[in-house]
Amino acid sequence: KTTITVPTNGGTVEAVATIETVPYRMRSKKRSVLGDTTTTDQSESVSEAPGTQVSDVPTKLQTLRTKGGKKHHFVPKTVIRSEFCGPCGKRTKFGKVYLRCQDCRIVSHPECRENCPLPCNPTALSTPNRSTEATLADFAPATPPMIPALVIY
Repeated sequence: KTTITVPTNGGTVEAVATIETVPYRMRSKKRSVLGDTTTTDQSESVSEAPGTQVSDVPTKLQTLRTKGGKKHHFVPKTVIRSEFCGPCGKRTKFGKVYLRCQDCRIVSHPECRENCPLPCNPTALSTPNRSTEATLADFAPATPPMIPALVIY
């Protein structure tokens, strides 16, 4: 929570930021590959201050979801060539199932699916040829919002 005080007479501006920690939550069931099953939590969220609600979704991800950020379109695949999971950074293991987003190509373990960054940012299919002059539209994805990745990040 951030509070900014701006006096009307032109005095000094005061900003106060409060940062709360969210306890680590253990999952009791694994999610299915398509994420259709629900999970139950072994522990309840406990806030450090009484009367304070603790959100299980980080604020940055929560605001993107509420603003209608594009969600990932995951497709289950079997590991032939090991790759790194985007959210946790660990390698995928040979013969196991992993998820790949069709739009942005991010790789994820099924249990790391909810930790993938939002919004999904589709990658351009290829870079333009050197013989033609490159325009900004050449680097933008074909689906809206047509904003190149370099501009977003």
